[in-house]
Amino acid sequence: ADPTEVSDYAAKVFAAVHTAGGIVLNSSVHDGSGEFAPGANFELLIPGAKLGDALGAFSQIGEVRYRREATNDITAPTVGVNERLQDSNAKVESLLAQLAAAESDGEREAVEAELGTERRHAASLRSQLTALQRRANFSRVSLHIKTGDSAAPPPSSGGWSIGNALHDAGHILVVAAGVAIVGLAILGPLALIALLIWLANRAWVRHSRQRALG
Repeated sequence: ADPTEVSDYAAKVFAAVHTAGGIVLNSSVHDGSGEFAPGANFELLIPGAKLGDALGAFSQIGEVRYRREATNDITAPTVGVNERLQDSNAKVESLLAQLAAAESDGEREAVEAELGTERRHAASLRSQLTALQRRANFSRVSLHIKTGDSAAPPPSSGGWSIGNALHDAGHILVVAAGVAIVGLAILGPLALIALLIWLANRAWVRHSRQRALG
């Protein structure tokens, strides 16, 4: 974005989030008047069903220089927490039955203490399940509005420059040196063995000749 358009672009981001029924977790907008360069950053939660529409709206605000997507599978954690919550609820029901059947104050107090602990455990599991369900229903989006040189896209892997050539050449030399060292490490002992065999053969031939002449 042009530095003078950052505030206008940020307002359009807020409008797009509102239209999608999303949530702004946090945001920061800088117009360049302070110590920060002009730009804006947003951390958003967008309903999964409206994610495509929201991303399309964001793309229409300005030129998209870089986009990255990632997903996390939360099926197993969700199923696990839900099963533990069902077990905890069943234990609470069982403790309530024990409390109703308690015949002494001591027995009643013991059951009540265990019941309080289990109810807190169930509440914690419900909170975890709610958070997982929110993750399943909402997508987290990080959006950055940049200006000037900061808006340049990440280096492309498709180009090939003199710097790339020098880097590749250096890499080739390093690999070649490594191959040479490995080769010497393998051939060195073999060459030594061959030299010993040759010397032994020479000594045996010389000894045989001396015996023949003697």
